[in-house]
Amino acid sequence: MYWLRLPVLGARRLAVGLALWLAVTCVVIRAHSHAETGPGIPHPFDFAFPDHLCGSLRETYMAINDRVRAACKEEAQAAAAAGTPVSATPAAAGSSAAAAPPSAAPPSASPAAATTPVSSVPSRCRTLIFDSGHDGFGDTVFGMASTFAVALLDERAFLMRQEWLPYAFEPATFDWRVTDDIPLSTYSPQITDENNPPNASYARLSLYNKNTDIEQFFKKLEKISHIGVVWNRGILFNLLTKGRGAWADRFRGVGLTPPYAFACIMRFLLRPKPEVWQLMRDIGGQVHPPHSISIGIHTRVRDLKVWEHSTKMGVPKVLNASEVEELYIENKKAFECAQELERWWSPSSLKIRWFFMCNSAQLKTTVHDKFPDKVVVTSFVPRHVAISKDPNSSTHAADPAWYQETVAEWLLLASTDLLVIPESGFSRSAVMYSMRPGAVFMPHKCTPDAPVPVTELATAGCGV
Repeated sequence: MYWLRLPVLGARRLAVGLALWLAVTCVVIRAHSHAETGPGIPHPFDFAFPDHLCGSLRETYMAINDRVRAACKEEAQAAAAAGTPVSATPAAAGSSAAAAPPSAAPPSASPAAATTPVSSVPSRCRTLIFDSGHDGFGDTVFGMASTFAVALLDERAFLMRQEWLPYAFEPATFDWRVTDDIPLSTYSPQITDENNPPNASYARLSLYNKNTDIEQFFKKLEKISHIGVVWNRGILFNLLTKGRGAWADRFRGVGLTPPYAFACIMRFLLRPKPEVWQLMRDIGGQVHPPHSISIGIHTRVRDLKVWEHSTKMGVPKVLNASEVEELYIENKKAFECAQELERWWSPSSLKIRWFFMCNSAQLKTTVHDKFPDKVVVTSFVPRHVAISKDPNSSTHAADPAWYQETVAEWLLLASTDLLVIPESGFSRSAVMYSMRPGAVFMPHKCTPDAPVPVTELATAGCGV
């Protein structure tokens, strides 16, 4: 095998190098198999839920979901018989039936329901609702996965009313959408002290920038039936590797593993919408032609260098030629790293493709012009999902296509064989979603036979 170039190393580096060689050997085999896939989306775009890598996640959660749904239905029927408005109980929580399309605007508030006091009889209709809407891509998906993990461990039905994810994704396994008949718009009052929780059936909880002992924290909130959560932190990796207590043991008992837990939850919850698949089809054949190896490269330019100001991240600055060249020089190590990976891993018989994405359209064009034979870029205008809004409108979402394009690029990045990424939640989430976290490199420490350890990827920034 002429691509085996492992030098004589110490035992530890030899083991790391051998593991990466095995991974990339599979990549090479897969690259040769692309010839049989024909036009359209080849093998790298298989983002289905992998039951064989996800333990008993499906069975464990669906048993909880079905039990809670049945309880919600029973309590709604009892409320109706007693003359209590049916809307005071979220009867449709987690229903697998088709629900109304998500709305960018929250459903109308129901003050009476929002402040319904806790009944003397504990409700078995208990939900946890992921309700974050103004974070970046990485913060959003890591917070969503954490909220789902708590729902599973606290035996609640998971729901989501997030502002932009439903534009690009649809429910994959069960319906997590909050419909208008579920009065969860205000979650009044706020939970400000878990030791003195409000006497209400509905409440809102902000865990923004917080890591906490989730088991003890949520046990103090067990009498609150429906909790809307704002969260931007990943807890999965630490829960599996360092967690103590019954919840950590139960989470490990599901059979999830640290490298794959995030991808399992993401794929269990979300399926790309047809519009996203179409965007990927339009460029997928260029990223993965037959007999090729792909290298995904992501760079993150400081926001105020490429957008007018922080509240108009959909309005790009127009840079002059010298300013664009300066951006290229600042990010040059990423491309030098990709060239090092080529020399180390690529047999001469295979084509090389770089899929490059960043938050500057002008830099994308410049990099494509410098490496025209290998670089693939999209024509999408980069936008930050946290503030992708029409500057002439007060609404958060200007155009669903903006979010669909961002997700399509994220999935294209996740589909590549080797990745060169910065310290960014966006690219770290793509890596963990790809289920190939052992083939990742960073520009400032690019050693072709020593990928970034999974632990480093999973504990950086907001965590995984």
